[in-house]
Amino acid sequence: EELKNLNSVLAGNEKLAQKVNKDIEEKKFPLVLGGDHSIAIGTLAGTAKHYDNLGVIWYDAHGDLNTLETSQSGNIHGMPL
Repeated sequence: EELKNLNSVLAGNEKLAQKVNKDIEEKKFPLVLGGDHSIAIGTLAGTAKHYDNLGVIWYDAHGDLNTLETSQSGNIHGMPL
């Protein structure tokens, strides 16, 4: 079940990265809104292809800097950065 959820997150973020990449290639501003922090994975993956020096300002109550080793819940939404 956990692997199925992770595969869904991966598939969604791969599509999002492609869309963000395409928007930037077309000189559009990719405004991405979502309810789960894991969308940062696709957003940043699609954006990073276009910039050598990319910075991120992360506004959140939590840093979302966990890894599988440091996460208490194991939820991917706490690990996108």
